[in-house]
Amino acid sequence: MDRGTLNNLEFLDLLLTILCWVFVAVSTGVLILTTLTTYHFLYLQYFNNYDALQLSMFISQLLWGIRFMIDSKRWPKSKVYGMISLAMAAVSLFFFYSGVS
Repeated sequence: MDRGTLNNLEFLDLLLTILCWVFVAVSTGVLILTTLTTYHFLYLQYFNNYDALQLSMFISQLLWGIRFMIDSKRWPKSKVYGMISLAMAAVSLFFFYSGVS
């Protein structure tokens, strides 16, 4: 194998990291659009309630929880961060399905 190539695990790790940061950017955009719609600066149909924000936060927390759990082999404290992130994702999903706004 060449020095410049990635093996499969390194590639999946890099892909997961990129996906995590993409969903952070998506969640930030959804947060801004939800805030602008809530305060009537603009009207977008999908952002007039908090469902899109809760769903994007759930996906982001789930991905980061998985990322931290994978990193727990390298850094033992990451397991705690992963469990906290997955717990927050579960709570976010609970509030999403129970209809709390």
